[in-house]
Amino acid sequence: LILLNKEEFMEDDMVKYRADVLRLKHPVTIDRIINQACEEEFPDGEQIAAIRKGAVNPNDEDFIRLNEFVENLKRQIDECSI
Repeated sequence: LILLNKEEFMEDDMVKYRADVLRLKHPVTIDRIINQACEEEFPDGEQIAAIRKGAVNPNDEDFIRLNEFVENLKRQIDECSI
């Protein structure tokens, strides 16, 4: 399991944590983390559709959203030193 977007917060005088959890097959690689996260964020072929739209129009809203998601994920992975 990989935890992304970890947050620490107080509730009922207790420190609690919230995070996005990814379940990956071993060995864990950066590519597998990115692929799994994209499949969860863009289900049912939305990822492929966004890529195809971007091939025709690099300014397509879905394509930009996908790229921003991936770039943000890469930054988070770097911060976790994976």
